[in-house]
Parts: sequence; C-alpha cells; structure tokens
Amino acid sequence: MFGFFYIQWDNNRFNWVENYDPDSRQPYGTSVIKEFLQSYFPGDRFKPIDQNLASGLTPATKGSYIFIGSAFDPDSLDLAALMAFIRRGNDAFIAAGKFTPDLLTFLSPFMPAHGVMIDSAVSLNYFHTGLKAATGQRYTYVYRNESRLSFWAYLDSIDSMPGSLPLGYIEPDFLNFAKLPYGDGNVYIHTTPIIFTNYHLLSPQAQEFTEKTLAHLREGDLLWDNYLHQRKSRGSVPPVRSFSASPLQYILSQPGLQWSWYLLLSLTGLFLLFRAKRQQRKIPVVAANTNSTMEFIETVGSLYFQQKDHSGLIRQKMNLFLSYIRNRYRLSTQTTDQHFIRQLSDRSQLPYREVQTIFDQYDRLKNAEEISHNMLIIFHLSIQRFYKKSKRS
Repeated sequence: MFGFFYIQWDNNRFNWVENYDPDSRQPYGTSVIKEFLQSYFPGDRFKPIDQNLASGLTPATKGSYIFIGSAFDPDSLDLAALMAFIRRGNDAFIAAGKFTPDLLTFLSPFMPAHGVMIDSAVSLNYFHTGLKAATGQRYTYVYRNESRLSFWAYLDSIDSMPGSLPLGYIEPDFLNFAKLPYGDGNVYIHTTPIIFTNYHLLSPQAQEFTEKTLAHLREGDLLWDNYLHQRKSRGSVPPVRSFSASPLQYILSQPGLQWSWYLLLSLTGLFLLFRAKRQQRKIPVVAANTNSTMEFIETVGSLYFQQKDHSGLIRQKMNLFLSYIRNRYRLSTQTTDQHFIRQLSDRSQLPYREVQTIFDQYDRLKNAEEISHNMLIIFHLSIQRFYKKSKRS
C-alpha cells in the first residue's frame, strides 16, 4: 500500500509468467517502465524499434539502446548491427538472465561467464559510494502472491577485461551490473531484469533504484527494443520449489491445518487483548487535531479510485499537492508559471526539470480524453518522489 494505491494481484485475473512484454500490464510485463521512460524522453527522444536491428540501428542512429527480457538472443545479423552501433560511440543497456553465446565473438576473450544462485529474495546495491545504500534494495520473487524460490543470475569477475567497471551487485558479493567497453561505446549488462517489471516498480524506493541504474546511460535518444519481444515470446524458468520444508511451511501448505493455525493465532491475540484491558488502568482519550480539509480530499480521492475515475483522481491528487506546497513553502499556487516553478525548485532544493515534470504531466493528463492506469501510477510516483526528496523551506 502506498498513497491512494493498493494493488492486489489476483491469481485468477493475472498471468504470473515473466513475459517482459512492453505492452503487458501483467505482474511481470514491462509497460510501467516503458511509459515511465516515455515521460522522461518525450517526443522524438523515445524511439521504439519495431523492425530488425539492422534496419532500426542505421549508421546515422545515435543514442542508447535498451533491451529488457528473460533472455537476450538476437540472430547473427541483428547482433552484428547492434555491436556496430555500439562501436560508433553509442551505449547499449541489456537486462537479461541469459545471453547469446554469439556475444562472445565480439567481446571475447574477456566476456565474463555467468552463473545462477537460488533464493526467494535478494538485496541489490551499487559499488559507487555516491549511489550505495546502507542496506540494499530488497526484491522478492513472487508467484501467485506467494514468495517462491527462483534463479538469480550473476556475472563472474570482470577484472581481466580492460576498461571494464563493476557497477552493482547482489549482496553480499555476486556481480549483477557491469559496464563493458566496446569500440567507442559501452555495453551495460544487467543480470536481474525482473526488477524492471510492473510488479517491482510500484514503490518509490524501487523506482528510485531503477532511475539510478538507468542514469549510467549517456544523454541522447532512447532506443527501446520492441522487435525482439515481437519476434519471439519468451517465458522464464519456472520457480524452484523447496524440497525441505519447515514444519510451519508444511502447516501453511495444508488448507485444514492452515485455517487451524490462523484460528489459534486469532484466539491467542484476543486473549492477550482482553487480558491487557482487564489489567490496564483506564486512560482518557484525547482527540487528536485533524486537518479536515486534507482528510476530505483523501476521502474523495479514494472514492474516485474505487469508481475508476482516473481524471477525477488526478485532479484531487494535484489539489492535495498544491495544498502541500502552500502550507509547507508559503507559495501562492494561483499561477504555476516558470517563475513559480523556479521558486518551488529553490525552496524544495530539487532540480528545476524534476519539478517542472510534475506540472507538465498534469497538463497532459487533465486534457487527455482517456487516462490509463499506468499513466496514473507514473503521475503518482512523480509526486511521491517530490514528497520524499524535497527539503523543508
């Protein structure tokens, strides 16, 4: 749960296969990150590749190529076109658990081998001190709303590859993100593509972690690969099931024992609750001060969300955001022009572009004939990021 959003991935409604489809709103599709990147690379800067790479990556093409999928396995012509594109001074970001052996023909003899570890959850972090967190970003493999064991790929050491740079790792010491030079460009290899799926991008922390990852790419156009997904639909390795379950795991796996366990916990909780009430002195209840205006806005926003009135919810979220600005920074919000945005940027100590993005997104959404669920999520995450990163005036 965060903000107005509570997403319960229904087992019957959603397909839990890791399809990495950029148009899929299933848990392990990539429509959220695609629309998120479109908002940061508006107009002609976001360029989907819908044909083979030999045609999509011409000698005149410049920018950063992005592929996110369970396996990176282009044919020889497409791979040759991609490597020529990189050699000319461009970047490629490839997030996949498996890589074509033909990649070795271009990066050998220094291309690192990769292995897999098995666990239900991992923590990811960065090597750079400016990006590294005290505790890594936690990711759990979930299938039908249950934690499952799964494969997590990693790279072997890249120390023998001249110019290479380790960027991120699976704690404690499994390399999963690296920069490999090729010609005048670079190949960024990421072995944990599942963190870029819809399911794992619904929290501000995960979104911020993803932003830090993609920030390694140089500025320019972003070339999103639709072609390899259209050419071949790929599924992932099914989750690994544990062969040695603990007694509690066995109890929870049996419907009858499961309900008996929950009933026992409930009765124990009620016993402790009433026992504590009998022994505790009566404490007078003091009503807390409430902001009735904010409470009203949140209540109305919840109603809009339940009725799937995305347009109404967008307006209410913006009203709540403007009220926050007035109360915290003492700024008039009657006119949200460039002067206002510059003032807000100075007082919140956030970049001007990041603040302007919120108002640009709102201008597009309030005039849109139809607002998708993912567009609503993107707008919400932009405001949540402002709340988290802004400084008190």
